[in-house]
Amino acid sequence: MKAVLFDLDGTLLNTLRDIADACNAALSRHGFPPHPLDSYRYFVGDGVPVLVSRTMPAGQHTGETLASVAAAYRKEYQCRWNATTTLYPGIAELLDELSRRGAPMAVLSNKPDDFTRRCVSEFLTRWTFSIVLGASKAFPHEPRLKGACAGTRKH
Repeated sequence: MKAVLFDLDGTLLNTLRDIADACNAALSRHGFPPHPLDSYRYFVGDGVPVLVSRTMPAGQHTGETLASVAAAYRKEYQCRWNATTTLYPGIAELLDELSRRGAPMAVLSNKPDDFTRRCVSEFLTRWTFSIVLGASKAFPHEPRLKGACAGTRKH
């Protein structure tokens, strides 16, 4: 094993409630109906623009409206990104064991880069991650190996 790469949301951290609450608040601001928490299990996973698009009513996906709801989501998430987020059961023990074995670890996420780094800083400070990358202009969609390789060259 050369390294262990982790996604963040839904893998290391249970962030679903905070994401759902922020998105529902953004939808409500625009007069759109909210969704139950469980629906968000199917909406998340492909970044903010896709999340927002999946939650909007059919026929409302104009570029301007989509951008406005996405901006509202980001603003709402800024206020509540860590309200209910927690590590999944067993993750601390897994990361402890990987650290004990000296396995290099990285976090690569579709979550915007600033929030990816915040989450790692707040919830995963006990462990060392060689690379922490979220979505950015350089890596707009889950950086995966491309991000890991680029991150390795930077460090």
